[in-house]
Amino acid sequence: MTYYKLQYKIEHAIDKRYPMSPPSIGTCLGVIFDSEEKVNGYLDLLVKDGSTILETNVIELENYQPRERLVYATTRSYE
Repeated sequence: MTYYKLQYKIEHAIDKRYPMSPPSIGTCLGVIFDSEEKVNGYLDLLVKDGSTILETNVIELENYQPRERLVYATTRSYE
């Protein structure tokens, strides 16, 4: 099975309540997908809110083996 790593840079949509605010730019160093269709679907989701994709880089990962560990998300409360 072939895996793909997506890296991108995005300019988030400007909040209409604050039209004079500077643009907010975000960078993602890597998300791994198991098909090119899922990569394109993810990019489509990013632009649904009006954001602009500035750069993309899709790398085909040869000999990549996903790890078998599970990641659990937790929340912390600070007072």
